[in-house]
Amino acid sequence: RFLLMEFDPYIACGLIGTACFAVAYFATLQGWMSASDWRFPAVNLMGALLVMVSLIDAWNLPSVVLECFGARLAFTAWCDACGIVDRKPFVHTLPFK
Repeated sequence: RFLLMEFDPYIACGLIGTACFAVAYFATLQGWMSASDWRFPAVNLMGALLVMVSLIDAWNLPSVVLECFGARLAFTAWCDACGIVDRKPFVHTLPFK
């Protein structure tokens, strides 16, 4: 006898968000998508936001912190890929020789 699970939109968002991460990573590994292309950070940002929606129902502080950090990284990468922000690359210079 099988127990049917009720539809939970929060779990569905979490699963779709996780699938976004997996698909983006797999597509990058297969060479179908470049990590510097705007689509890669966009899919990662969408995945992070969907997982954060799922955390509304099942609160977990470490997961929220991790997803906020991931969403911020994905948003910054997406802005860079789309040319929205022109950031200068970090160049480290030593104060001594």
